[in-house]
Amino acid sequence: MIKFITLAFITVTMHATANCRTDSSRVNFKKNQITLAWGGKGNTGSINFGHTFSSSRKWHWEYNIGIAPFEISDHFSFPFSLNTFTRGKLHHFEIDLRNALYFTKFHPYNGGVKKDYNMQLFLNPSIGYRLQGATGMILKTGFGPQFLIDPPSDNIARVRTRFLKPVAFITFGYQI
Repeated sequence: MIKFITLAFITVTMHATANCRTDSSRVNFKKNQITLAWGGKGNTGSINFGHTFSSSRKWHWEYNIGIAPFEISDHFSFPFSLNTFTRGKLHHFEIDLRNALYFTKFHPYNGGVKKDYNMQLFLNPSIGYRLQGATGMILKTGFGPQFLIDPPSDNIARVRTRFLKPVAFITFGYQI
């Protein structure tokens, strides 16, 4: 079933972005945006600030940084991403490298004390579709694999990397 859903999502994404052209039309986006992202470990429910820092003839480049508060006393994360999307008036193809520094509190039974936190890094390269005009609302959706980079708390040199199941994400935002 997961293979079917994955294949269906990729097919729909490719079909939706088939008409996304990298034209040289001069649509001037507002440079800053506020977004709410959902999807992937460490990025669910995150509130982000984004800034378009470069625009070339065919691509826009932006970064996003945010916080996903969850339950502040137990776990929280700081997502950040680097994105590029095609130039055009409304429909865009997008490539993302999304990351999240994820902190969880150690439980005293696991050898931690009340103020100890365990840090993990989640990486999520993805492709997707972006609906964004010159002003107003932004809608992004995408799909990609997710990797967990988990250094042990006592020896950061022994990093473990695991492949997690692929994730889909959706982001709503507004240009400011």
